[in-house]
Amino acid sequence: VYSGARGGHTHRHARRLIAEALRELVPLAATLDVTLALEPMHAGCACGWTFLTDLEDTLGLIDDLANPHVGLAFDTYHLGQQPGILESIPQIADRIAIVHLGDSRTAPRDEQNRCPLGEGVLPLSEIVAALAAAGYNGDYDIELLGEEIELASYHDLIRHSKQAYRELICR
Repeated sequence: VYSGARGGHTHRHARRLIAEALRELVPLAATLDVTLALEPMHAGCACGWTFLTDLEDTLGLIDDLANPHVGLAFDTYHLGQQPGILESIPQIADRIAIVHLGDSRTAPRDEQNRCPLGEGVLPLSEIVAALAAAGYNGDYDIELLGEEIELASYHDLIRHSKQAYRELICR
């Protein structure tokens, strides 16, 4: 779930609006036995997608909702560049609903220009190891988008992603 941009609202009002929307959706999520995963994004590319660019703010919203059907979408592309992320994983692992695996050669700027897994600068192995050590045993999703990805061969990307996934997760 992306909150959407603030749209001229103050941060507090925008936060209230997304909290109200999630409270409305939670009964349906419970009925369908799904988890709504709120995803913070790196501030360098969040404009238009979400005003939630801070892990602590996003976790605060999740904690305020206090519902097992609302969790965190942990995207390594967005959160993997945050200082101290490895050390914070043990404290947040129980609130992670899904992990999006993404890699990058540089910090996000305007567009989400990801690269094939393992070819960027993000500490993916360390993040996955920290998640496992903290008890996370949920789903992983590979997210590939951006100019480099769009220019690559689809079959090569699939083959490379499967191999990278096996190396990261299936050790």
